[in-house]
Amino acid sequence: MRGLATLAVLFRRELKGYGYTPVGYVVAGIFFLLNGFFFGVTLQSRVLVTEDLFWRVSVLLLFVVPAVSMRLVSEEIRSGTLESLLTDPVRPGEIVLGKFLAGCAFLGLLLVPCAAFCLFTHQIGYRHGGLDPGPVISGLVGLGLLVGAALAIGTFFSSLTRNQVVAAVLTFMVLVLLYLLHLAGPALGARSELLREATRYFSLSSHLYRFFRGQIAWMDVVYFVKLALLALFLATAALDARRWR
Repeated sequence: MRGLATLAVLFRRELKGYGYTPVGYVVAGIFFLLNGFFFGVTLQSRVLVTEDLFWRVSVLLLFVVPAVSMRLVSEEIRSGTLESLLTDPVRPGEIVLGKFLAGCAFLGLLLVPCAAFCLFTHQIGYRHGGLDPGPVISGLVGLGLLVGAALAIGTFFSSLTRNQVVAAVLTFMVLVLLYLLHLAGPALGARSELLREATRYFSLSSHLYRFFRGQIAWMDVVYFVKLALLALFLATAALDARRWR
């Protein structure tokens, strides 16, 4: 119970922080603006395909997530408040999880308009002959899993440095690399089937593809969950190492 109470306090504290800093408003404003633009482009197309909207939003998240995650732990390190947190009866894992969940909640709120756009598009498609709701539901699930995994990676890099810009750049580079990793497979040619399969498996895009096409496969869900857990474990280990310095 004590752990849950501590986690709840950290969660509320971090979530309120997005309302006290201009970064939260700037990120939300840019995301809503571009999301609305993508929605307009989708409506102007001859065929209402939510898959295109999901792909555009997933690329946008590669820029948004680093901006959100860069301050999660780096700000605590820079201001010197991390030391006081670690000296209190608060475990590093609770700090990481509380900040991670707050970031997920903030990004989840940003995805609400995207869900509304998709539902609106679905209604328009239904009136003109019907639009399968499967890709809408699975696409939103895929975006949610992408947010969780990407934010966990950002939390890890934020726990390594006091410089928020460095944390954001490292997170962005890794996310872009994972997003485009499947493109390295054809470049390998026939040299190694194992390498081609590895690049396809570790690529974010390869696992998002089925979600955006209306399929929820357990292997894709497990991939994102494992990636998030690994990054959160590394972030916890980084904070634990600081505790004993």
